[in-house]
Amino acid sequence: MLSNHFGFHCVLYGILIPQRLAVGFLGYAFDYVPHNKAKQIGIGYQTTHRISRIFGGEALSIVKQQILSIVLARQDAHVIHHLYPQLPFYKYHAVWNKHEKEFYKLGVDQTSMF
Repeated sequence: MLSNHFGFHCVLYGILIPQRLAVGFLGYAFDYVPHNKAKQIGIGYQTTHRISRIFGGEALSIVKQQILSIVLARQDAHVIHHLYPQLPFYKYHAVWNKHEKEFYKLGVDQTSMF
């Protein structure tokens, strides 16, 4: 009986709870944050945001932005997906870095994670 009880806790704490937390984080970070408060005016520069802060305030330093980018699986430039849907995700940052100033002039906004 003890081994059965232990196995249940291993599955619960080792698989089910972490899985649910990961799914919740993915939904929050990849769906809610980039599209929250965006102007839904069709495909355009204001339909999503660039995630550049963690708790509001000023933009992150380059090193912190790179760490945030890794945590978000390079999806912090998700706005590129809306502008160029045919572009593979691993090229988002190259396009963003090349045209960053133009995107901001055209209405791309920045947002924070929380």
